[in-house]
Amino acid sequence: MNATQFISEARGHGIKLAVKGDGLDIDAPKDALTPDVMAFMKGHKAEIIEALRLPLAALLELPDGRRFWLAPDGMTFDAGGIPILRRSVMDKLVATNADVKTEIMALIDAAHELGGDLRMSDER
Repeated sequence: MNATQFISEARGHGIKLAVKGDGLDIDAPKDALTPDVMAFMKGHKAEIIEALRLPLAALLELPDGRRFWLAPDGMTFDAGGIPILRRSVMDKLVATNADVKTEIMALIDAAHELGGDLRMSDER
């Protein structure tokens, strides 16, 4: 199991994980923090923190009405028939196309103005 899978499974058991400074903030029912769960968190703390700092997935809409998911490489989820743009592909597009970079940055700025950060916590 990788850190992203662990986070998803933990949420299903009522375990809420967040990054706090250089550590993890854990809010969970006592019975959810089994020895196996605690051992995984201790053994994979750095990977869990890294995964929590990454955006999960964001559904973006371009000014012309086209929509797509922006998602990290390797993430699998039901996209509901909407195209998925993987982060590595987006990075290449942004690096080679100023127009794409301008549109993506405008979407990010708009999300920040609305109080968001392009995270959609339960979209998988």
